Amino acid sequence: MEKNCSFKKLVVYALKWWIVLASLAAVGLAAGLVYGFVKNDKDEVSYTGSLVFSLNQEAMTGDKDAAFATLASATIDNIVSRAADPALKSSLYANYNDKLYPGMSEKDKRTEFFKALAVSRSGWRVSVSFTYAPDGVVTEDTIKKVVDDYLDQAIDEVRKDVNYEVEEPNAAILANLTRNETAPDFDPELMGENGSPVTSGLIGLACGLLAFVLFVAIAYNADTRVKSIENFEDISAGTLAAGKDLAGENMVASAAAAVRNAAVKSVLLTSPTGDKAVNDFADKLCGFLTSSGLKAQVARFTCDAEGFHKEENAAAGSAPDIEIYADDKGQAGTTAFLAGYAEGAITVFDQSKTKESAFISAVNAIESGKSEYLGAIAYNLSRFWLDGGGPMGVPVERE
Repeated sequence: MEKNCSFKKLVVYALKWWIVLASLAAVGLAAGLVYGFVKNDKDEVSYTGSLVFSLNQEAMTGDKDAAFATLASATIDNIVSRAADPALKSSLYANYNDKLYPGMSEKDKRTEFFKALAVSRSGWRVSVSFTYAPDGVVTEDTIKKVVDDYLDQAIDEVRKDVNYEVEEPNAAILANLTRNETAPDFDPELMGENGSPVTSGLIGLACGLLAFVLFVAIAYNADTRVKSIENFEDISAGTLAAGKDLAGENMVASAAAAVRNAAVKSVLLTSPTGDKAVNDFADKLCGFLTSSGLKAQVARFTCDAEGFHKEENAAAGSAPDIEIYADDKGQAGTTAFLAGYAEGAITVFDQSKTKESAFISAVNAIESGKSEYLGAIAYNLSRFWLDGGGPMGVPVERE
């Protein structure tokens, strides 16, 4: 007997945990919003600028040999190296150590500054960027000025280099210098958009919902009680009635209707887990059938060393129209034995306590005894019961 839970049943089960859903969604949303506000307040600004050196083509005109071209390239390489010299960062830090990173030690300031000021070289291009989170004292203008000051300092340094000009006839200058404007890496007005409170809140909400899905999957599989008879394949009938109280009129009436519609002369009421309430339910069913004009009788069984013995109801008189057997043992062997006597069988179980394995064992025992399975009566329902009660008086047939 295979178990197969439909998507609809899973959704219904998940919604029964609506308090957990609301809690996780609220926590995720709140965490995302808080993160978004905090991150938005601490967004860093990054400015970048660059120096680009190129060969002065006018200096290459005339009678210039290959050796001169090699010298020219080497000269520019040297110039670019001077512009990217780490010593320039140290010199610049001396001008800003009292303006940046308030509250930090001198050692930490220096470490953060050298980490934030990035100088890279690619070919004959030197790129400079500085990243810092504005704090009211240090503004974006200050961040931009750090980059500008580095570029100014680099230009002054390379112009000191004697190799910047090659002493030749006409004193030709080999290197052209282009300084690109210092600008933010992205538009400051759009800063924080990726980490805005709204975006972070939505991401947090999605994480909360994902956590809920994971929670539901674990909870569903951890709860081994019978949650839906419709989940089991190859069972000919589903739920006849379901409710809190087994003595409810609808429960007895639904069982009586199933017996009459099946036109059986004997029916077994069995508990998958062993439940004395089955005996009381058998008496109520007997009374209900009798009141509807049928002659019904409850037959009880005793067991001794010689086996099972049916106790006849002496007050019944002549042969009954319907005989009711009550099995309160909750043992597959007993159920199979009694199912051999009865033409039909109904499982009566406490849903809050009955595990799926016990229910399946009871149904298999009924089928092995050749009884026609008429359906189930479920009582003392937990909030995780997923089936309805079925139309009163009509067994729920399975496709």
